[in-house]
Amino acid sequence: MAALLALAIAVGAAGCGEDEGVADGATVTVYVEASLCEGLDGRVVKAETADGSVQIRSVCLAKAGGERGVELATVGANARRAIEDSTTIAYLGEPGTAARFSRPILEAAGVAFVPSSSGTRAMRQILDAVSAADPNSLRNDVRETLDPQ
Repeated sequence: MAALLALAIAVGAAGCGEDEGVADGATVTVYVEASLCEGLDGRVVKAETADGSVQIRSVCLAKAGGERGVELATVGANARRAIEDSTTIAYLGEPGTAARFSRPILEAAGVAFVPSSSGTRAMRQILDAVSAADPNSLRNDVRETLDPQ
């Protein structure tokens, strides 16, 4: 009886959509720190994948730095916003204090942290990573390509 229950749980868990991947034409999201957002906010670009294409939407995050330095509460809120979105494939941020705080949050959720001083250059890296990725494991493949740590 216990074995039957375990089998039923395993079958139910397999049907939860974990391995379904990204559908052709779906929209995925890249979150971008405010300092890297110029020209990216809300921009949607098309990326070809092995099995079709996806739309990549960029979302600019709240500014986490000010006259007093880095506001860690805002950095944490920005990282949590990104990981709570099931469409997130990457997070663009500048290297430095904010990255040291947000990166572990992103890594724990399997989201690539892409350090850069240029949002447009980093977005090109993401487009290349998406083009080379398997749509059935897009988030993971992008993370392994861009943030292999």
